[in-house]
Amino acid sequence: MKKRLQETFKIIRKPEYRLYWAIVAICGFVFALALSLALKRYFHFEFHDRSGIVLSVPTPIPKVIVGTDKNIVGWVSVNKYPKQQEMFYYVAALVFMPMFTAFCWFLWMAYSAATAVLTQNPVQRILKQSAFNYIPLLFVLKDLFRPELSVGQLLWIPIGLVVIANVGLLCYNFIPSKLHQDERQISGNEKQEVAEFARIRVDRQARTLASSATNQLINAAGTVLASGLCLGFYVLIVYPPDSLTFWHNLKILLITTFGALAFWCVYSVLINRIRHRRFQDALADDAYAYVPAVLLLAISVFYPSGQLTLLMLFALGFVGMKVFALLAPQRLDKLHPNQLARRLLSYLMIPALFYVLLYGKGSVHWELDLFHEGERLAPLNELLHGGIPFRDIYIQHGLFQNAYRPLLAGKLFGETLASVRFLEGLFGPLGYVCVYLLGLQVFKSRLAAMLAVFIVSGQDFWVSDRHGIFLVNVALVANYITTQRDRGLFAGWRPIFPLPLWRGTVASCLAFGWKLILAGIVTSLAFFYSTEMGVYAFITCGLFLFLLGFTQKGVSGQKRPLPLICYLAGVFLGALPFVVYFGLHRALDDLVRNSYVQLVYQIPTWGLQFPPLSSFLVQLNAEGLKSFQSETFRWYLPILFYLIAATYLLHRALQGIFWSSKSSAKLLLLLLAGITLFRTALGRSDSPHLVYGATMMWFIWIFFLERGIFWIVQKSKGAKRLISHLAILPSCHLAILIPSVIFLWYISTVHHPVKVFKDRLIALTQYRSIPRNVPQTLERLGGIQLPENQVSQIQQVVKYIHSNTDENDTIFDFSSQGAYYFFAKRKSATRYHQIAYAATKRMQEEVIRDLDKSQTKLVILSTGGWFDNIDGILAPNRHPLIAKYLEEHYKEAVNINGTIILSRR
Repeated sequence: MKKRLQETFKIIRKPEYRLYWAIVAICGFVFALALSLALKRYFHFEFHDRSGIVLSVPTPIPKVIVGTDKNIVGWVSVNKYPKQQEMFYYVAALVFMPMFTAFCWFLWMAYSAATAVLTQNPVQRILKQSAFNYIPLLFVLKDLFRPELSVGQLLWIPIGLVVIANVGLLCYNFIPSKLHQDERQISGNEKQEVAEFARIRVDRQARTLASSATNQLINAAGTVLASGLCLGFYVLIVYPPDSLTFWHNLKILLITTFGALAFWCVYSVLINRIRHRRFQDALADDAYAYVPAVLLLAISVFYPSGQLTLLMLFALGFVGMKVFALLAPQRLDKLHPNQLARRLLSYLMIPALFYVLLYGKGSVHWELDLFHEGERLAPLNELLHGGIPFRDIYIQHGLFQNAYRPLLAGKLFGETLASVRFLEGLFGPLGYVCVYLLGLQVFKSRLAAMLAVFIVSGQDFWVSDRHGIFLVNVALVANYITTQRDRGLFAGWRPIFPLPLWRGTVASCLAFGWKLILAGIVTSLAFFYSTEMGVYAFITCGLFLFLLGFTQKGVSGQKRPLPLICYLAGVFLGALPFVVYFGLHRALDDLVRNSYVQLVYQIPTWGLQFPPLSSFLVQLNAEGLKSFQSETFRWYLPILFYLIAATYLLHRALQGIFWSSKSSAKLLLLLLAGITLFRTALGRSDSPHLVYGATMMWFIWIFFLERGIFWIVQKSKGAKRLISHLAILPSCHLAILIPSVIFLWYISTVHHPVKVFKDRLIALTQYRSIPRNVPQTLERLGGIQLPENQVSQIQQVVKYIHSNTDENDTIFDFSSQGAYYFFAKRKSATRYHQIAYAATKRMQEEVIRDLDKSQTKLVILSTGGWFDNIDGILAPNRHPLIAKYLEEHYKEAVNINGTIILSRR
C-alpha cells in the first residue's frame, strides 16, 4: 500500500491534476474555516489582573498563564481585555487551516489509491472522480453564521454527504465497464504528451530569441512615452490651464506624450535616410536622448524657482545625447544587450513620475498636532541643546524618524516647523516608490508593479516612508532569489585558485552573496530608522534565508548556512557604526533598554481591541453582500489572503517543486512579510495601523492575478496539443477571472483608486495656490499658516514660560504635547518628552527622580484636548505615581484657555 501511495503521489504532481488539487483545496479550506469558527466558541479567555491572561478550555488541558506587566495602565488593563487571544487565534489559523487542507489532500490521495487497488481500476480515473466528492463540504457555509448551532449540528451534514459520496463511488467502480481505460494506453498518451511538451519548449525558446528585438523596441518606446509624461507634468505645474478638470489635464498629457513619440519616430526616419542606419537601431539609439526629461520633474520640489535652470539642463542633455548618437552610434550598440533603456525606464523614469504624482504640491500648511508632530519637534529641541538620543531622549518609533530626520531638516532649511514638514514631505512619496521597486522584483511585468502603486495610493490607504524601508529590504532579498541560480551562493561556483576554507567562504560571500550582505545593512538602517520595521525586516529575511538554506534539497552541508551568514554579516556591518557611536557616548545600554521597552510594552500600553469577527457575521446576516464593504471586513481580508497563500505554498511543497520555482520562493517571502507586519494591526488595532498589516495583501493578490493571466495566455498558445483539456480550459479561466473581477470591484468601491488618481492629477495644476512666502507669526514656526486661535494659544503659553523660567531651566509637560518644548526653547526635565511613553512603574519613578534633581519650576498639566484622555484613560490614571508627585509638590499657577500650568510649591 505504501508503494501504491507513492505512485499516486507522483501522478497527482502532474500539471493536468492541478484542477483537482484546487477542488479539494477549496473545499477543505472552506470546511477548515467553518471548523475554526465553530471551535472558537469553546475557547474562553479571561483577563487576569496580576499574572496576565488565563486561557480556560473545557478539556484536560491545564490553564495557561501568560505574564504581563501589571504596573502598566492602558486600555487593555482598564477594560480587562484578554489581548493575547488575538495573537493566539491568528497563529492558530495560520497553522491549522493549511494543515487541515493538506489533510484533505492526503485523504483524497489515500482513498483514490485504496479504491484503485480494490476495484482494479486506473488510479488516474479514481483521482479525477473522487475530487468532486469533497464538494459537499461547501454546504457548511449555509449554517456557518448561525451561532446557536453546535459543532456537531454544523458539521455532520457535510461530512455525512462526503462519506456517502465516497462509498457510492467505491461501489460504482466495482461495476465492470468498457469505458475503463487501460493503464498502458494512459502511459502511451503520457509519452506522447512528453514529446509534445519538448517540441513546445523548443518553439518557446525560438520565440524568446525572436522577441528580444521587440522587447528592446518596447523599452525604447516606453522611455519616450515616459519623457512625454515628464514634460506634461512640468507643463501642468508651471503653466497650469485655466480649466482645472481631469479631462483637460489628461488631454495635455496625451498631447505631450504622443507628441514626443511622433517626434521620436520622425527623427529616427531622418537618421535612417541620412546615416543609412537601420530604422530599429535608430529608434533604440535616439531613445536615450529623452532620459534627461526626468530632470523636469524636479520642478515639483524646487517650485517656483529653478524653471529656467531645469529647462536648460534638459535641453543640453537632449541635444548632447542626439549628437553623441550621430557621432558614435557603435558605442550605443554595445549598451543594447545590457538593456540599459529598460533599466533607465524601470528604475529612474517611472519612479520619478510616481514621486511627483504623489508628492502633494509641497504644502506645509495645516493645523499643528502638538502630540504627533511633537514626537519630532521635542527630540529636535533636545538635540539642539546637546542631547544624545536614547540617553537624553526616549525614542518612540525610530532614531532617524524621531530625531535625526528633524535634525537634518533643521541643518538644511533652518530650525523651524516649516523645515521639518518640508523634509517629511520630501520623504513621504518614497514609500510608494518602494512599493513599485518591490513589485519589480516579485512580479513578472512592470504593469503589475504599477498596479500595486495604483491600489495602495487609493482612499483610506497609504504607505509611509518608514514602511518603505522595510519593502526595500524585502526587495533586495527578492532580487537575490531572481539571480540565485546563476549568480547565487548555491550556483556551483568554484574559486579561481585554492584558498583556505575560511578565506574561500569569505570570498564566495563577497562575490555571490553581496546582495544579501546589502540586505542585512539595510535591515540595520531600517532598525535605526524605525525600530519596529527593522525588527520585522530581520524576522522576515532571517527566517526566509534560514528556510532557503536548510530546507532546500541538493545543497551541500557547508553551503547551507551561507545565505544566513551573509545576511547576518550585513546586519552586523550596518549596526557597527551606530554601536560604536553610542558606545563612545555611553548610551549603548540606553539604546538596548529603549528598544526593549518599545517592543515589549507596546501592546500593554497602546493595545486596543481587534474588531471581533462575530460583529461582521451579524452584519453579514443583516446586510448581506453589502457587509463586505464594511470596515470590519477590511481587518479580516489580509488574514484570508495570508491563509490562501500559506495553503498554496504548502501544496507546492507537497509536490516537491517548491525551491525549484522562483515564484514559490518569492510568494513565501511576501507571506512572511505580511504575517510579520500584521502584528502591528494586532497591537494598536485602529484604522491607521491596519495599513501596515494590509500592504502585503495587495502584493499577494496581484501575484496570483498576474500568474493566472500568464497561465491563461500560455494555455491558449498550447491548447491544441491537449485536446482532452479543451473542455476544462474555460472553467479554469473562469476560476481565475471571476475572483479577479470580484476583487477589482471591491477595490474600486472601497478604496476608489481611480477617483484618487484623478484628484492627484488635478493637484498638479494647483502649485500656484500654495502660499510660498508666509510671514512668520511665531518663533520657530517658519512660513506656515496655522489657525489664528492655535497660534495665539501657543504664543500665550510660550510667553508665560519665558517670563517664569531662564534659558537654562527645564520644564515638564504632563499633557504629552511635546511641541511646546520646541517653541519655548526649553529642555525637558526628563527624557520622556511625551509622558505617555512612561508607562511602567520604573519609568514613572525615573521621571520623579528627574523632577526632583532639576527642581523644575513649571509643569504643563493639561491642555483640554484628546491627549489628556488617551483611549478614554485620564493621564493621572495612566501615570498615577507622577500625578501623585505633582499633586504634592506643585500648585496651579495659571489657566490659559484650558491649558493648566503648575508651578513648584
